[in-house]
Amino acid sequence: MARKTAILLLVCLMAFMTAACGGGAAAPAGDSSPDYEEIYDPVLRLMYDTIMCDPSTYEFDDGTMGIWESTNWLDVRIEALMSVGYTMKDLNGDDIPELLICATNAYDNESHEGRNILAMYTISDDEPQLVIEGTARDAYALLGDGRIYNIGSGGAAYAIYGTYELSEDGLELKPLDYYFSYLDPEEPAEDFEDMCFYHNTTGIWGEDGMDEEISELDFVTNGEALENLIEVLEVKDFLDYALDKNLDTTMEDEGFIVRADWAEDVLADLGGEFIEYISDEPDTVQVVFGPSGFARVYDFTLLNLTLEDIDDEGNVTYDVEEVYKLEELTAAEPLCADMPMIPDAVPNSGVKYTDEAGVDHYLALNQSGYDGSLFFTEFEF
Repeated sequence: MARKTAILLLVCLMAFMTAACGGGAAAPAGDSSPDYEEIYDPVLRLMYDTIMCDPSTYEFDDGTMGIWESTNWLDVRIEALMSVGYTMKDLNGDDIPELLICATNAYDNESHEGRNILAMYTISDDEPQLVIEGTARDAYALLGDGRIYNIGSGGAAYAIYGTYELSEDGLELKPLDYYFSYLDPEEPAEDFEDMCFYHNTTGIWGEDGMDEEISELDFVTNGEALENLIEVLEVKDFLDYALDKNLDTTMEDEGFIVRADWAEDVLADLGGEFIEYISDEPDTVQVVFGPSGFARVYDFTLLNLTLEDIDDEGNVTYDVEEVYKLEELTAAEPLCADMPMIPDAVPNSGVKYTDEAGVDHYLALNQSGYDGSLFFTEFEF
């Protein structure tokens, strides 16, 4: 049962998403009512720029990780702009509305409703200030009674959720109730059967936060009850924002000339016309690689990647091992390859290819923490 609980909470988290940061709130001076959307416009423009970015070169600003996770895997920028929206809502009664950036899933159903808070800002000293930031493993939402809900994960054995309220100055979240699972400190074997469950009102995780041990049933029941209280918000999507501001809604390059898809999603459409690479490694998954359209790529090579370093500017260095190589890869004969299990955090595999202009490209293969789809990020080698 404990294993099922951990998996259930992680699945809910990956389908949900968001992370905590710092913020602020103070009313702008002046007799007339402030134009809060204008005050927040630098943030809105930052979010627009993030949605429209080239994911291989983008350098993250605070508050943008959840937006990038929600949109980078979409092939068309108009769909990406529709999939994130925003609204303003006063959460602590100080007459200053907080700015809520939310995922909308509009690319599926043209919805202007959002649940997942990808970032939240308030106003302090007449400037927007980040309060919380959402990622795939640390998600936020509003509850209908005014509380802020957070669900996170520190790994397969560690599920976390809790409720908070916004402080009077709007600068921080104040914990109300905090729940987490933890391997039994008396028997710390890496086994789901040793999992224990705890509650506190301090927001402290780990052995210092074990104020009250609760049953697994209470842990699951309380979490389900909070999920049912999540408030659905009416939002304005960033396609409307871009149109209002006369900004671009498409990119010259909507992606790399090579794409990766889960084999189970595309093999039926290939009619058996593909090259197959079978690995003798255990625990592999099948991925289909092919160029977009009529492009041709040369010296297409599967790579094993080991993370070596991330510098202060976010540049990633990998140790690269070549696994399998094709002289040419075409759309007529894509490659169906056995690949190592693909994490949704640090990539462990990738590809190298040479384009028709003779330029080499090195791409790390990533899995979206948002929906499990595959995408590439470029790195230097």
